[in-house]
Amino acid sequence: MIPTLLVGDFIFVNKYAYGLRIPFTDPAKVHKLWERPPQRGDVVVFINPQHPDVDYVKRVIGLPGDRIDVRDNVVYLNGVEQKRQDVGDFVYKDHSEYTDTDMDIVAHEFVEDLSGRKHPIIVRKDPVLARSGSYIVEEGRVFMMGDNRDNSADSRVEGGIGQIPYSYIKGRASIIWISFGGPAGIRFERMFHGVN
Repeated sequence: MIPTLLVGDFIFVNKYAYGLRIPFTDPAKVHKLWERPPQRGDVVVFINPQHPDVDYVKRVIGLPGDRIDVRDNVVYLNGVEQKRQDVGDFVYKDHSEYTDTDMDIVAHEFVEDLSGRKHPIIVRKDPVLARSGSYIVEEGRVFMMGDNRDNSADSRVEGGIGQIPYSYIKGRASIIWISFGGPAGIRFERMFHGVN
């Protein structure tokens, strides 16, 4: 979710935002009490359906009945291009599993306007995979994408997490309460910063 969330960010999650989960139940079989859908653009924490012991954090792009088209990393929602404003270069560190070292990744940052909700995204200058496609969001599910568009296991990946049922959503990411990293060891400027 870089640049919205950075490696080392710890977040508060509003677990009541979309209904009350019943403790010790299987989300594949038991829905929440007073369950309600997230809003488009929300950053949510959810259970990975393929690995139920792993939580993911992604942004809600599509709601039930929406048609999502992704062309050259540009999102089209029900046929309407979601505009984005060019911000410039964004550099972040990524760990290479081949060399076992951290390396600088230079990406391009945009501010995407997702039906009136603006948020930052990054797109690599040297994308490894082209993730274009068309998707229809199923009833009772949401379509998720990461803000680091070329480095995100999200609803676009065939055989990946797929579209997420409401019952798998744990809550809405609300506040970064502490952020470890940077030259000082703690990024004080990110503390108590809202997640948008």
